[in-house]
Amino acid sequence: MHSFLVLVIFQITVSFGLLLNNVDISDLERIKQEIKTELTKEFDLKLAEIKKNVTTGLPNVPPIAFMAGLSHTIVNPTSGQHLIFDQVITNVGNAYRALHGIFTAPVAGYYSFTLNMAIENIAASHSYHVFIMVNNNEMGYIFFDGQHNYWLRRSDTIVVHLNQNDDVWLKSTRIGNVTINSNFLHQHVSGFLIARD
Repeated sequence: MHSFLVLVIFQITVSFGLLLNNVDISDLERIKQEIKTELTKEFDLKLAEIKKNVTTGLPNVPPIAFMAGLSHTIVNPTSGQHLIFDQVITNVGNAYRALHGIFTAPVAGYYSFTLNMAIENIAASHSYHVFIMVNNNEMGYIFFDGQHNYWLRRSDTIVVHLNQNDDVWLKSTRIGNVTINSNFLHQHVSGFLIARD
């Protein structure tokens, strides 16, 4: 920027000196064009430098998203059981481990997770709850309680901040008998990165 100002002042000084010596108008037009050319070059260089700094300063954040369903029917899961959705539909970034049913945050940031489940009739004294766990903390849940003789569908979505290597998983609790049928249209969990720290 300093060289740019020096150039402008120099050109103005030269132009003013030429005016005092009765310089031809065509000389002034030529000088004007030279100044314009130099200003354009300087501007283009500065703009290119700014663009480079902006694009190289952005963090490289690969997409992170998954969706998984159940490949098998679960009958009467035990209370506290780790519920494993093992049928991977998508796993961009490979942060979801289907063998264990655990999503591990590859980067710190804000994430969204959604759990969808549907089950058949439950007797009046029976209940089934599934918690969305972040490490060992219950952050959300769905529940199926009371007597009904039809399918119930529930879902819950949480938005949480995760540190790198935090785990998200599902824990079930049950009273009485319950059957969770395999079908990813009825039973699925999904999550994605909203914004990296």
